[in-house]
Amino acid sequence: GQMLRSLQSKLSFTKESPVPKKEPKPKFLKEGWLQKQGDLLPTWNVRWFGLADNVLFYYKNPKDDEPMGEIILYDERGKIFASVMSIDKGKKPNMFNVVQGRANFSLSASTAEEKQEWMDVIRKLNDQKQRYLSRSQVSFIQPASPPRPVVTQPMETKSTDGLKAMFHYLSNEKKVKKCQSVARRFIHRRRYLALVKAASTFTAWVTGNKVRQSLPPVLKKATHRKNIAMEILQTERSYVHHLTLCDEIFVQPLMSRQDKAIPSDLIRIIFSNLPFLLMFQVEFLNSIEERFSEGWHPHRKLGDVFLKKISQMKLYTQYIKDYDKSMDAFKKCVEVPAFLNFLENAKKDPRCNLLELPDFLIMPVQRLPRYEMLLKDLQRHTEEANPDCQQLLKALEQMKEITLSINEEKRHADSLVRILELKGKVKGSARDLYSPGRLLVREGPLHLVTGDGTPKAIYAFLFNDQMMCTKAKKQRIQNTIRFNYLVNISMKQVEIQEVGDQIKLKEKDGKVTSFQIFENKVRTAWLKDLLSLN
Repeated sequence: GQMLRSLQSKLSFTKESPVPKKEPKPKFLKEGWLQKQGDLLPTWNVRWFGLADNVLFYYKNPKDDEPMGEIILYDERGKIFASVMSIDKGKKPNMFNVVQGRANFSLSASTAEEKQEWMDVIRKLNDQKQRYLSRSQVSFIQPASPPRPVVTQPMETKSTDGLKAMFHYLSNEKKVKKCQSVARRFIHRRRYLALVKAASTFTAWVTGNKVRQSLPPVLKKATHRKNIAMEILQTERSYVHHLTLCDEIFVQPLMSRQDKAIPSDLIRIIFSNLPFLLMFQVEFLNSIEERFSEGWHPHRKLGDVFLKKISQMKLYTQYIKDYDKSMDAFKKCVEVPAFLNFLENAKKDPRCNLLELPDFLIMPVQRLPRYEMLLKDLQRHTEEANPDCQQLLKALEQMKEITLSINEEKRHADSLVRILELKGKVKGSARDLYSPGRLLVREGPLHLVTGDGTPKAIYAFLFNDQMMCTKAKKQRIQNTIRFNYLVNISMKQVEIQEVGDQIKLKEKDGKVTSFQIFENKVRTAWLKDLLSLN
């Protein structure tokens, strides 16, 4: 509509003054948010609609002065009236269409009541205009005043005035049609260009995809190898950056505090050997950056960098083993008001970027598995003829060994802590729980089948050399669980059988002990651990 008015002003087919660049915003009969389907693409956008006289304007924001577009409900001569139709089963809820000739505008309201209000006000406005036009036509055909006496004039004057009026009407009609034709050509041209742009974009994507698929496997591997190498560099920089922030914001200020409000022994437990890890990671990052200093090419090596530094990664063993103790110490320090105030002040540091102290402390625990994953991907996309392939294989094997060793040591440490904890909770045990080399493999509730075949609820502890059955009992006063010793089964030369929902253990002397486990997953897990010890 705005484009049509500008074209009309340029063609000057009326005597009205030109349209100003910024018109005052009209007073709306009704306004509010609606969803409108796009003209070129079938996407839905939220727009602010306002109904004024015979035009339905829509804006991107309510405060905008210039509308994004408009929907003309009827023209001044009353030849075109827009109709409103409710769409019950549309793509959007509360959907209705405003149909104007060949144009169809799909709109959607937030509620059914709002949809009905918009439809009613548009229909009411159209009905008022139709009644007004019908009354004006009747008054023109049937004049209320008596006819004036006819004054005879020469025939030439009457015919001349009629021809002038007809010419004026036809000239205006031609200009209107010409203006509409120009506008239609402009709109069609814009739609055509948008379609051409979309088609060219799709064609470029299809062509690029075909080119990528037609690349030789060697080039594909080289591209993947470069991307993985860049990921190693970028993640290493990010990791060192976060460790440095942790050292500057948390470690150094807490270690250098002189007041005794925060226990210094707990602070040392929280950070463990994190400063030594930071020193190692800075050296490791410098070694990686040296390989990228002269750019990247397919035969650039990274495996030897890992092989040189991988032995020093055993520093992670102590940190990961002490991580649970670190979290326990952190929970104790949180109860100290001075420590809480320090954390609140550190949280305001913009360098933290909403990260808290536990978020920094978990990063070294997650780094070794990430190294293993990146090395595996890099080796998989490296050609066998590449001199870096064999070095990556060795580095990957050593990284797996370190990860397994750390996990095993952590498991041993956790098992020892649990055994020492049970030492004071199990009553009636015939022998001491603690023994050199003993590990806790699994624990949990089971059902022990008695001599008469009835299941009895117990709590079992499976060690690498024996299985201890106890009766769990909750202490009401201390709110803790104690265990009463029932029976002990040696895991040396024991036969294991699965019969239905039971697991039978036959010892060397012929004694058979049966456990009933109803859940399949739990029974499978117990059976797997028992067979691994046999």
